[in-house]
Amino acid sequence: MSNVIPFEGSQLPAHLQNANVAETNTALTAGVSASFPVLSIKGKTFTVVQGDTRSIITKSDDPDEPASNVQIVILDANPNLSKVYYDAEYEEGSTAKPTCASDDGKNPLPDSEDVQAKTCATCPHNVWGSGKNARGKACSDARRLAVAPAGQVNEPMLLRVPPASLKPLQEYGVMLAKRGVAFDAVITKIRFEAEESSPKLIFKAIGFLSEQQYADVTEAKADDMVKQIIGTSPMVQSDPTPEPEPEPEPEPEPEPKPKPKPKPKAKAKPKKTEEQAEPPAPSGFGGVADDDDEPNPAQDDEAAGVVNGDEDELDALDALLAGFDD
Repeated sequence: MSNVIPFEGSQLPAHLQNANVAETNTALTAGVSASFPVLSIKGKTFTVVQGDTRSIITKSDDPDEPASNVQIVILDANPNLSKVYYDAEYEEGSTAKPTCASDDGKNPLPDSEDVQAKTCATCPHNVWGSGKNARGKACSDARRLAVAPAGQVNEPMLLRVPPASLKPLQEYGVMLAKRGVAFDAVITKIRFEAEESSPKLIFKAIGFLSEQQYADVTEAKADDMVKQIIGTSPMVQSDPTPEPEPEPEPEPEPEPKPKPKPKPKAKAKPKKTEEQAEPPAPSGFGGVADDDDEPNPAQDDEAAGVVNGDEDELDALDALLAGFDD
């Protein structure tokens, strides 16, 4: 064995410089889902959760106050809605996994506790009126986003956008599209809608990424971890950090019924001395409101930090949470 080339301290020999290294090594890593942090919005409080450690994000100028917003970069998003169903009513503090879940909104995850149907389309819990008190759906929709602190884009985490926040997210995407801007090219501020009792997210672009930041984002989103976070990686397992059962989904607003046409009145013979009345003018059309949530290069003056917690548990998250301070 004296002719063995040492691994440490030696350059890769020319005869081993295989262009298919990444593809070959995939055989050792494929199908295994790594743990990743979650940006939780439970209780209208931004919290980074990783394993059993929960770290509330606080204001940089007041570590005793939870942050009212976070500034992040959306690295990627699952184009399909994910679905989560709980057979029993959620109990506060429970860490139980959902009964059934789907990352693509089409097929249940094979590792679900109890698969409810072969496909989401045929599932009785995916029908309007199947939810609690016959409201919404028993199986709730959400969109999985891979996000990262604006100052540390190489530390991706999962953000589940709940049913009530899907429309604001859609409106945000439409606004960016009108400006010709990709969602991964801006710093996004996320806050809670103050008038809502349950967490409802509002999204706003507050600045463009620099050339270096955008290069870092492009590199970060190419990592397989991001694909696992949004649920598009093959054989991805359901997320190990369950969220509480979401509020009942808002039912779609019914389209207004057209007013019945008035019955035609019998035409009276006009008198020779009277002029014919002119027909009424058609009703006016409503204008389209302008969207004022446009990217602004100016940075928001509120950032976030970390609350006090168990020192040993928080050590692993210090670097990640520090990214919210920038």
